[in-house]
Amino acid sequence: MAMAALDTHKLFKHLKEAGFTETQAEALAEAGAELLESRLATKEDLRHLREDLERKIDKMREDLERKIDKVRESLERNFGDSHTELENKIERMEDRMIIKLGGLMVVAVGVVAALVKLL
Repeated sequence: MAMAALDTHKLFKHLKEAGFTETQAEALAEAGAELLESRLATKEDLRHLREDLERKIDKMREDLERKIDKVRESLERNFGDSHTELENKIERMEDRMIIKLGGLMVVAVGVVAALVKLL
């Protein structure tokens, strides 16, 4: 509980000097002290608030780091899949080029053989 930031005795004396009855002055001083206690933050209140905020920030940081790790893993997995798919396409293209080149060589040898026979 916060300590009263109000000198109730001093307020009580001022109220009595201003013409309030003793009961009125006492009630008003106590009400003022209670109001201040319920509305003012102490150093302890601020320390608790800071600790609470630091815990929440740490949790948010951890959550964000987990989300970033998930995105990173997903990107790495997708990149790996894309890389593998690209390598497979290149290998298939190489195979097709070898077959076409082999076919062209067979045709070229056949043409050269035919020309040799004709000449």
